Amino acid sequence: MDGMGSRIAWSPMVALLSLTWLLGSCANTPVTTEITKVKYYHLKDSDSESLSIDPMIRFEREHLLHGAVTEAEQQDRLGHYYVLFWSAMPAVGPVTVRFEFRQIGTGEKVSQLEQVVPSVGEHNTTLLRVSGPIYQEHGRIVAWRASLWRDGNEIDVMRSFLWE
Repeated sequence: MDGMGSRIAWSPMVALLSLTWLLGSCANTPVTTEITKVKYYHLKDSDSESLSIDPMIRFEREHLLHGAVTEAEQQDRLGHYYVLFWSAMPAVGPVTVRFEFRQIGTGEKVSQLEQVVPSVGEHNTTLLRVSGPIYQEHGRIVAWRASLWRDGNEIDVMRSFLWE
């Protein structure tokens, strides 16, 4: 070095911006009730993806089929699996997760699943499963809509591209 060293000139503005960034990254932001992500997996009978080199894809299939010993048990597990990730203010009362969907064999008919979550945490996951006789009779899901409800009011919604 040239004897001057490498010093950063700390002006009051730089110090204030650094402090704001530091405190902002540590602060808890208020959590609203919202759907943050939907993870989807279609468990099919002849699933070439499960034979893939990717171990995560193989694991998903093996995880969903775990414990299904007989052919009938395995057939009953085939279908669509959706995992809804959502956040909420803790202790705000029960939240109802509603999942509406259309299947290829039902045309415009909308089917629905609901799950009531009595104890809500800050970060929540809800598994929604369309399998068994419903899947075997009416086929794959072509469009879906997931929503969160509290006290009869819709709080948040996430939908597939094909949902109207």
